[in-house]
Amino acid sequence: MFKIKEGKSYIMRPTKIIVFLVVLIFSASFILYLYYFKNRHQNPNIILITVDTLRADHLSSYGYQRATTPHIDQLAEDGTLFLHTIAQIPETLPSFCSIMTSSYPIDHGVRKNGYKLSTDKKTLAETLQDNGYTTAAFVSSCMLDSSTGIDRGFQFYDDTLPDAFLHLASCQRTAEKTTKSAIRWIESNAEKKFFLWVHYNDPHSLYNPPSPFDLMFSKHPDDNKMASNVDLFFRIIKNRIKLNELGVQYMIDRYDGEIAFMDMHLGRLLEKFKEPGLKNTIIVFTSDHGESLGEHKYFFDHGDFLYEDQIKVPLIISHPKLPKNQIVRSQVESVDIMPTIFDFIKVATEANLRGRSLLPLLYNEDEIDFEKFAFSESDICQESSPRLCSPIGIQGKLYSLRTGKWKYILDKNDQSELYNLLEDPLEMQNLIDEEKELAGLLDARIKSLIDGKGDKGEQSLSEETKEKLKSLGYL
Repeated sequence: MFKIKEGKSYIMRPTKIIVFLVVLIFSASFILYLYYFKNRHQNPNIILITVDTLRADHLSSYGYQRATTPHIDQLAEDGTLFLHTIAQIPETLPSFCSIMTSSYPIDHGVRKNGYKLSTDKKTLAETLQDNGYTTAAFVSSCMLDSSTGIDRGFQFYDDTLPDAFLHLASCQRTAEKTTKSAIRWIESNAEKKFFLWVHYNDPHSLYNPPSPFDLMFSKHPDDNKMASNVDLFFRIIKNRIKLNELGVQYMIDRYDGEIAFMDMHLGRLLEKFKEPGLKNTIIVFTSDHGESLGEHKYFFDHGDFLYEDQIKVPLIISHPKLPKNQIVRSQVESVDIMPTIFDFIKVATEANLRGRSLLPLLYNEDEIDFEKFAFSESDICQESSPRLCSPIGIQGKLYSLRTGKWKYILDKNDQSELYNLLEDPLEMQNLIDEEKELAGLLDARIKSLIDGKGDKGEQSLSEETKEKLKSLGYL
């Protein structure tokens, strides 16, 4: 019974009660839907897709003249491509330790393959598991087996290598088998909120793609077939057997064939995330390092130098709520991946991370940040293990600092280098003698980092240094 002003009693009719309840339920449902739609990106699935030894400039989405990566190209159209992403070290395990902990090798201590990640650094998987994510990984290289500690935080870690045999460089499984295993896991866990890491190893030497990818780009299939011979291939790498121009191109053709083979099977994996129940997934695609294909007279290898061909890697981030078909030209680092994921899902950032969230860049595509440093290092030779020294006779450690325009490489053997990347992207003209003041500023910054005196949470230039660089016309 309800009272109205006139004092008359009024009994609500059953039909009106029903209409009232329907309207109430609909309104509540609509409000809940709007809230969910607005905030659904805070709890997406997360998949990190990594490809070993993948140069950014050999992807067609990065301007490569060959159509090597149609599926990766589509991913770039569906998301944001970062044009200048710098890896922290050109070696597999140390690089992934940097990605998974947002720390430099000087912080986490893993500078070569075969080391073990310390428990002092909390991993991306550990944090996501703490926040309710089901975690799984499928890795394709023996350099990433569970004994290295990189598996911490993963409830399921698949490091089985059915293609492995005694030769160390071939302890890998193909993209076909890795994709098949990953898809099987996704189908069994589709109802859960998950973090999945899928790692492909195919572009890594021996550059031996299956047919028809072995001849996909080769114009001279009958020449230099030594590439299929494992022992001879390694004599080429370790002893630097000289190949003629045709031989070098043949090896590059096979490298590109490996990329195309991987891309085909990666496409099958990406197709799963177009299904209605899996669309709410943030996809992060990147590589651990690149590969020298003859640049600076260094052939078919990585780990010894810090030139662009070894440390510049692809990075693509995609999600239905993020901008599409966008290119970010700001310089970023591999260590930025972890804080970006944390920012996207609204998880508190771990203390002392080297990286920064890239989400602000996603919404400011014209922003070009030349002030932030990108730091990389390479442990060329371990004094305690002479066998692991560079085959070309270089010993010691290298460190580099990249500002976007400039790149300084500190060589402990007093052979430091300075390059203007805008004018000299191939790093052919060392300006160390012409730009001594700039080199000195960058040298001091590197030494403060490796001596532990620099602020671990911020790689931006100090105001004093900014002013000095501006006065020299560098900023």
